Amino acid sequence: MTLNSKKISRPRILCFVSHYLPGYKSGGPVKSINNLVEHLSDDFEFLIITTDRDLKDKKPYPAIRINQWNKVGNAKVFYASKSFMNIISLLKFIKITKHDIIYLNSFFNFRFTIIPLIIRKFFLSLDTPFILVPRGEFSAEALNIKFWKKKLYIVVAGMLNLFDKIVWQAASKSEYKDIFINLSIKKNLVKIAPDLSKKYKASKKFNLKKNKKTPGNLKIIFLSRINPMKNLDFLIKVLERTKKKISLNIYGPIEDKKYWNKCKNLINHMPSNIVVIYKGVALPNKINSIISNYHLLILPSRGESYGHVILESLTAGTPVMISNKTPWNKTKNSITVFSLKNTNKWIKEIEKWVDFDEDKLLKRRLSALKYAKQYLFKKESVIKNKNFFLHFIN
Repeated sequence: MTLNSKKISRPRILCFVSHYLPGYKSGGPVKSINNLVEHLSDDFEFLIITTDRDLKDKKPYPAIRINQWNKVGNAKVFYASKSFMNIISLLKFIKITKHDIIYLNSFFNFRFTIIPLIIRKFFLSLDTPFILVPRGEFSAEALNIKFWKKKLYIVVAGMLNLFDKIVWQAASKSEYKDIFINLSIKKNLVKIAPDLSKKYKASKKFNLKKNKKTPGNLKIIFLSRINPMKNLDFLIKVLERTKKKISLNIYGPIEDKKYWNKCKNLINHMPSNIVVIYKGVALPNKINSIISNYHLLILPSRGESYGHVILESLTAGTPVMISNKTPWNKTKNSITVFSLKNTNKWIKEIEKWVDFDEDKLLKRRLSALKYAKQYLFKKESVIKNKNFFLHFIN
């Protein structure tokens, strides 16, 4: 279990996250951590402890060493079995794994956040920097899911002072505000460092795939985990009220079966002008190719700390229509943003897209690709994250 190293030349970040590569079913956090590793691995050494299987899977990943270190890209990953994730094993693990920072990627996760915080409180020095990233868990919409269970934990954890001297990382200004709404902590303990996009080489060429479009029809894609936060039922209800010919293809792991049954019931009663098909889970290496086949990606999410699929869609040259519950702002032709309170605006905008011809669509696709290129090669967010971590290194 010991991590063998001749010399620590870079500060070490010991990262706790419930799922990591090669997993992909848990959505954004996997991408956020991987992007962080790819952008900052020249400056920091990332040691990641995670589950030995993907979300909802019954079997571990093939070809990994369980309860041992594995080299995965630019990180070292420890795939822990369920039985390993207890106070005794984790205390020993933390003590023998040399690190400068401990980085927690959830607020409510029992094994990968609550247990490490209990260990820190009762068995470790409080001097070791602990950083906690809520990853959207404090938005009002997210907290409303299992509200009383979450509220009880917040109260009990506060009484035990589990968060004493913890530093909080907010991915956006809205998440910064959400943290203070729900926790009584000092302002100097919360810092903003945005999630990072996928790392591309400057020489990367982005090709725009041909996508036919005739007035009178529209191909929409919804690509995300299927749970109440992603708000698929809202989109289905919006399409139900449209009068024009539209097809919606749904991609994503079914995280909440009860919610999916609700969505299926809505789909079964759609009017004849609307065709809705569930296409299963999109493999990570196929996402760009899949999205490029559609005229528009719609994500009416009830809350996103980042929303990686939004940028992935723009990178594929597919414009997006999103709710105002993400950190992305409206841009001309490529990003449309609406409040979830105004259903009529969603309906009117979607019907407008149905009438586009290929030239009008092409203009918006080129705009999406241009925006994505400009965004991907900005360095400000990378510098902010680098400086954020360097602040804790003595």
